Amino acid sequence: MNLGVKQSQAPHLLILNPDCVIHPDAVCALQNASTNRASPWMIGGRLIDTKGQTQSGPRRRALTLARAVSTFIGRAGINMAMANNTAPSEPEAVDVCSGAFFLTDRAGFDQLNGFDERYFLHVEDIDLCKRALDAGGSVIHQPKAVALHYGSTSKVSALFVERHKAAGFAHYFRTHTKGPLARFGVEIIIPAIYAALMIRALFARRAAPSVPPQSPR
Repeated sequence: MNLGVKQSQAPHLLILNPDCVIHPDAVCALQNASTNRASPWMIGGRLIDTKGQTQSGPRRRALTLARAVSTFIGRAGINMAMANNTAPSEPEAVDVCSGAFFLTDRAGFDQLNGFDERYFLHVEDIDLCKRALDAGGSVIHQPKAVALHYGSTSKVSALFVERHKAAGFAHYFRTHTKGPLARFGVEIIIPAIYAALMIRALFARRAAPSVPPQSPR
């Protein structure tokens, strides 16, 4: 993403994952919601899966250790409540939008020095949103901008993904946690985060249906 931005001179930047297919007028809806927003601003769209269900990633609360643990044990955690899978009808301020699909202003993106490249997979969008809000900017969810998000399209194991996700959480908490006591708590919790994600990946691999090998064509 950072390399792509350096090749562009546009005042607005559309950040879009390769496993997303945007609906007609989605970008216009993002632009409409960006009017009079404090910079750096990020306007995230609504993501739906292949079954038409709204995903939770585009509407999240600020990441804290307590919310991370709550998320891992199956509670709401950083995800905002959504009754009956119904998205809000109008743009709303959130703490985190999904890095899979959002619009941002180039001046603000440059001010933040773009994505932190020390993240390899996951959490880099949470970090970017936090830095934008800390800089006096705004993060907005625009439910009228919709994209189909396939997700999990990488040809790598769940263990690979979860290991890097755990590393992303570790980097985030070490970067944004202040005070010696809080930092001590982070170092205690990080191994538990690694363990929880590795266990989840193992169970996911065991639960995945086996696919018979295909004949070469």
